[in-house]
Amino acid sequence: MLSFCNARQMTSPEAYIQYSPEVFLDDGEVTSDATREFLRAFMAEFQTYIGMVLAVLPRPKGPRDDGR
Repeated sequence: MLSFCNARQMTSPEAYIQYSPEVFLDDGEVTSDATREFLRAFMAEFQTYIGMVLAVLPRPKGPRDDGR
């Protein structure tokens, strides 16, 4: 669907995360050090990707676009 709509996608790295009550507690805490580090690295890549996408997208004109 996203490709059909020509939407930007982060294609790498990929993440396939299976829920496990031993790894993800009810409050959202991640108990596995390996999973926690993987998620931390993935989110750092995602942040970089979002920065690149926002840098090339045209910004909508708004009331503050008066050169200040």
